[in-house]
Amino acid sequence: MPLQPCWLDVTTPYTGVELSPLWLMRKTGLQGSVLAAFTGPCNVPVEALVDEADVQANAPIASQQMLHFVAEVFHLDAFAGVLLQRLWMAVIAEQLRCPDLTRSGDDLFLATQGGLRKLSVSIATAGRFSVLIHVGLNLTQAGVPSDVQAAGLISEGLLADEAAVQPFAKQCLEAMIREFEQAGLAFCKVHAR
Repeated sequence: MPLQPCWLDVTTPYTGVELSPLWLMRKTGLQGSVLAAFTGPCNVPVEALVDEADVQANAPIASQQMLHFVAEVFHLDAFAGVLLQRLWMAVIAEQLRCPDLTRSGDDLFLATQGGLRKLSVSIATAGRFSVLIHVGLNLTQAGVPSDVQAAGLISEGLLADEAAVQPFAKQCLEAMIREFEQAGLAFCKVHAR
């Protein structure tokens, strides 16, 4: 089943509810596996978190403005979803082409004179029939909890301004769709011995 890309033109807040089965179908009208991008604030209170480590640390997620990617992919198990999430982070890092950017697991960090700053939030979870992934990239540090040393795509100069966000998001969507399709073709062209 193909992974369908979608850019949402409407500013959409991310509250954690968006990481629900069929949310993307209701939002986009697309049926099947979808990878969508949109901008909007992020405010996920502790009670809406699906990462138990963040719940135990009482660490809500917030940002005044993020570039969000939400995916729902059918016919995968939870472990495959985590691997897809990590591939997604690697694809985003490749698209940014910044030598000061590093990926550690499912997070992106930017090396600055003040030390490593966190650029992203990311989570993968499983519904009954699909895996759900959210990736959020700060556009600026505004609204991020004070205990997080954060970086932003625009504030750190990785993107020139807000007008560059949509083209960058679409470039990332296209790159991830290529990876997904090529992996599918690679899977179908080999046979067991």
